[in-house]
Amino acid sequence: MEDQANTHSRFRKRRDEIWDALRHDKIFPWAALTQLQAPKFFSDIIESVLGAIFLDSHGDIDIARETIIRLNILPVLERIVKDEVDVWHPVSRIAQWAGKHGKDLDFQFEKERGEIKCNVLVEGKVEASAVDQFRGTVSQDEVKLVAAEEASRALRFRNAHMNQEVHSKKGKRNAKDNAIDTDVMMATISTATSMH
Repeated sequence: MEDQANTHSRFRKRRDEIWDALRHDKIFPWAALTQLQAPKFFSDIIESVLGAIFLDSHGDIDIARETIIRLNILPVLERIVKDEVDVWHPVSRIAQWAGKHGKDLDFQFEKERGEIKCNVLVEGKVEASAVDQFRGTVSQDEVKLVAAEEASRALRFRNAHMNQEVHSKKGKRNAKDNAIDTDVMMATISTATSMH
């Protein structure tokens, strides 16, 4: 119950930011959702309930679809598809971009006075930074994600072709990569929507 209460408390602080991003942003809000630190059992519950509804209805997809709509999952997924929201994980996105263009990419961490800062460096130049309270490895991973998301936004606006590269790669990715991305995205969305 403590995990649930802590996650709900973090969600209340970020609710507007998350919902605004899920409804309007062109980049999936990985950083904001990751900062919820939601235990996996949240998404497991949603997945189990949907599976049970599907089985109990003898495979009636319309009943399952209605449940997904009521949980606000389907409208979010439809918007992601319709608006071609970039769902790549920010660290993977900028690493792929840097590799393709032969750019040197580095994440530099600084710990000072109970805070941790992550700088994203492209060719030795700081593209983005993020700072958070240091709480161990979890906060280091979170601040890296926030900085990577900011760097990808900066690179996206400066390099319009980055958008085209992300979308043109869709067809070139294998089914396993797409399944992994979909599983992660569904787990994250179901966690956020189940707490709304």
